Amino acid sequence: MVVRSFDDLLSLESGDAREFIPSELLTPPESWWLCRVRRANKTHFVMELERNANGSHAKAMFVLSALRVGDDFYISRYEGFPTTCAEGRAPAGGFCAVVRGTGADAGSKSKAGERRMFELVPAALGLPVTLSPQPLATVSHSWFKQPNCGAEIRTVDGSILGGGGQSLFVWDHCPARRSWPLSQKEDADTAAGGTPSTKVEQRTGVSSQIPRWDPGHGCLVMKFQRQRVKESSSKNFILFRANEAGRGSANGNVDPSAAVMQFGKAAEDDYALDLRAPIAPLHAFALALSSFAFRV
Repeated sequence: MVVRSFDDLLSLESGDAREFIPSELLTPPESWWLCRVRRANKTHFVMELERNANGSHAKAMFVLSALRVGDDFYISRYEGFPTTCAEGRAPAGGFCAVVRGTGADAGSKSKAGERRMFELVPAALGLPVTLSPQPLATVSHSWFKQPNCGAEIRTVDGSILGGGGQSLFVWDHCPARRSWPLSQKEDADTAAGGTPSTKVEQRTGVSSQIPRWDPGHGCLVMKFQRQRVKESSSKNFILFRANEAGRGSANGNVDPSAAVMQFGKAAEDDYALDLRAPIAPLHAFALALSSFAFRV
């Protein structure tokens, strides 16, 4: 159990409290964000924005960092977030969200057809991670044997809280009030004890594309956009809205222009991460991080 405190009220009032998640990290961009994820020592990750669709941010701009502890990833808005910590122990503070493996299979290798589950939860200030508000996203990884060549094909499926064209969240500084969708904010202000009334959550399902078997070349084919993915890797994947991923088609054909996220290896410990609505920057980073903890 991790309980964190923060006593710099002046920092809170000035908006500098990086232990909270700002709306821009939960707002899905309508146009593509082209980002990079760089890994060091297999435990420290940094997400940088290279450019958006308008060509701005020609110089890489820091977005988020993360520290892996076991199969959990502690996400921080600090560039100087620790690159290491005591073995098996969570960082003492400085993080705003956690990607954690769930279920009895946490930390184990997966057999064909088994699903490995992860969830993204906000690390609400002063609240134990185990008591954090509802997950901002859930993701499952699985794999199967490709019948033509016997290759291990990984699949990624996610459920994202929100997914509209604007941020759905308000993040309060008071640890007793947690967070909730904007549609619940007015009810929450008047409810006894600051507890929001129950309403239907808006969630968006996303699924990865299955590589297509090309009999002419005798290999699996999947086209990444903008030539940003340079090397083959089991972690490479392209996400679509769940009903557009082409999972049910015989040849796996999909419309490449409908992709909403791609993640793939560009060089050693260097990965391209491109995203657009309905996926927000924090969602995308969490989805990418979870792929590093999935083992077959």
